[in-house]
Parts: sequence; structure tokens; C-alpha cells
Amino acid sequence: MSVCTFGLYQVYWFYRNWHYVKHREHSRISPPWRSVLGVFFCYPLLHRIAATARENGVAAPPAIIAVAWIVTGLMSYLPEPYLLLSFGAVVFLVPVQRAANAINAGLAPAHDRNVGFSGWNIAALVFGGSLFALSAIGVLIGSQQR
Repeated sequence: MSVCTFGLYQVYWFYRNWHYVKHREHSRISPPWRSVLGVFFCYPLLHRIAATARENGVAAPPAIIAVAWIVTGLMSYLPEPYLLLSFGAVVFLVPVQRAANAINAGLAPAHDRNVGFSGWNIAALVFGGSLFALSAIGVLIGSQQR
């Protein structure tokens, strides 16, 4: 989803996780702002998830993941075709999501696991995937002609 939405799904992912943190901790944080400013709030979120994982006997993702996500995301400022590497940033969120899933399985076994695709997800995958493929082809062809 992240690649097909050109990274917008990552903003949504951060929003949902900050939303859960806010309700779990009864804090006054602003999930929308923390999501939009993800580069600044990535480490605090991943740190909270790792701490909760350790408290519940779940393998915690290492803190270096936050740095790797930020550095990979910053690759979008590289010249073509290297900017395509920035789409790999989502790979670093996979172990974090696995830890969050394991935490939820233990703490809230009846929670919605969100394992399927909605109609909107499918539309984003088809439309965004096509657009991404065309963009990637254009970047690669354009960089070879220079």
C-alpha cells in the first residue's frame, strides 16, 4: 500500500499507531500532527512500541529501524534513478508492524486484525500501482537517456 500511494499510507500508518498510543496512554498528543511530521516523531513511536513489546514478552524491533526509515525516506532527494530507493523505507516498518500485531494478539485478542483489502485498498493498489510503474519506467528511461 505504501508504494502504491507514494508514501501516503505511511502517514496513515503513523496516524493509526499514534491514535492507539494516545488512547492507551490517555495522553494529549496530536496523532495528525505526529503523523504529518513523521520524520520527527518516528523514533518516539517506535520506542513506545518496542517498550510495550518488551513489557509483554514480544521481540522488540531495534531502535536503529527509526534511523534506517528516516535515512531511506530522505533518499527521495537524490537524483534520478536513485530516488526510487526511498520507496524501500516501508521495509523498515515491517518488523514494527509485526511487533504491534503480536502485542495486540496478546493484549486484545478480539481486535480487528485488518488482514484483508477493502475496496479503497484495491483501488489504490490498482491505480497507484499503475501510476508507480509508469513513473518508475519514466525515471529509469529518462536517466538512461542523459
